[in-house]
Amino acid sequence: MKSTLIFFIFFVTISVHGQINHYWTNQFGAKSTLLGGAVVGNVRDNSSIFYNPGGLAFIENSSISVDGDAVYLDIIKHKNAAGDGINMDNTTMELIPSAISGTVKDKKRPWLTLNYAILSHNVSKTTFNAKNSGIDDVMSDNPGDENYLGTYNFSNDSRDDWLILGRGYRVNERMGIGISTIVSFLSQTQSEKYNISTYVEANEGEVNELGYNINETEFRFNNVGLMFKIGWSYQFDKLRIGANITTPRVSIFAVSRGYINRNNQVSVPPYTEFPKKKAFNIEKVPVQYKSPWSIDVGASYPISKKGIGYLTVAYFSKIDKYNQLKDPIALNEPEEVLQPNEDDFSAVFQAHKSIVNVAVGFEYLLNEHFSILTGFRTDLNYIDLKQLDLDYGYVPTFSNYDLYHASAGVHYTNKKITMNLGLITGFGSSKNNQQLVDLTDPKDENLLLGGIDDNVDSSFLRVGVLVGVTFSFLKSEQ
Repeated sequence: MKSTLIFFIFFVTISVHGQINHYWTNQFGAKSTLLGGAVVGNVRDNSSIFYNPGGLAFIENSSISVDGDAVYLDIIKHKNAAGDGINMDNTTMELIPSAISGTVKDKKRPWLTLNYAILSHNVSKTTFNAKNSGIDDVMSDNPGDENYLGTYNFSNDSRDDWLILGRGYRVNERMGIGISTIVSFLSQTQSEKYNISTYVEANEGEVNELGYNINETEFRFNNVGLMFKIGWSYQFDKLRIGANITTPRVSIFAVSRGYINRNNQVSVPPYTEFPKKKAFNIEKVPVQYKSPWSIDVGASYPISKKGIGYLTVAYFSKIDKYNQLKDPIALNEPEEVLQPNEDDFSAVFQAHKSIVNVAVGFEYLLNEHFSILTGFRTDLNYIDLKQLDLDYGYVPTFSNYDLYHASAGVHYTNKKITMNLGLITGFGSSKNNQQLVDLTDPKDENLLLGGIDDNVDSSFLRVGVLVGVTFSFLKSEQ
């Protein structure tokens, strides 16, 4: 007879947060964000350095800009993630940090533009916990029922800050080209652990442990990478078009190091007398992190006397499966490894599939100072589960749903200040995903785990307010 008590743990935290496994979750520049990021074909402010450095060539004045913050409420749900009926949810109040950017015009060479930006490209902090306990006939060699207790913990804390230097060159009055040099400072700490044990109560309140299965991983690293974005922009009388190419990330291994700790201990028949154990701990290992080639093309066109339509299409290339630990780690005691391939246990795998994202935006001009902005963009998940096997090695991923973002707001501008106020929404869901762990129906023949099923339903909902202010402190003489 089974008696089960399920604890569903619901976390409310205040933190900065961004979705991992997506390229387009966060955008740069308040106006560009409210337009859905669909500005590759027509961007003429400091955010050109991010979207299309070819647009830098058309900036007329020197300026320093400070973009304001966005406050979001994210609700993430994973049904059956730790077993049937054991959900893992997370509700987060989020603060997306501001960015500082600026433009310097050369008075002697007005066709040249120098731009710089410091921004937080992605900030993510997520925690999920689950717990299950009960009474059941778990151990086949022990008569009667036993108590069991299982816990699961997952946390991810990552940050990617960018320092960008851009240069724009105006070929003629209609065409501009530019290049952005991006230095990325990426840091991430991710941990995952489950602990399952079975026991019986002895005399005088003592506990006799009959078996356990402990599996824990902690992976943290810092990676400095270099990327380049090459852009082109052209303006007709009404139509404006643009394109850019972003190179893959090149890791600078001299300053890219990581720490990984993995521990798996099992004491159930037939390993009760001599428990099976595999573990390793290593510091300062060279770590790589790859990003894809990407190609963005965009256009804008006045579709009415006061309305301007925007469109951007972006292609991101495939990244084949690779080990984030640059140098393979050999285990000293392969006979103690539970998994078939000892090298998999000491590896951290990543793989990205090729995707295409689309963004559209619309701007309605109320007068010379005010306009209404709306936008929509896709944000497809890039994790390639066809290349990855979640049962071997460590795969630092949690979500595999696609996201969609919509926005609307008001834009105000004059010679000294630009202000933006708007609403941001994001949503996505996926069904029939693989469970992270099964804390229900533990059996000794399955190392105290239940059977892993593909019945996890996940969903993401974001609602937020964006407030952006840009001040122009400097102005060149024309």
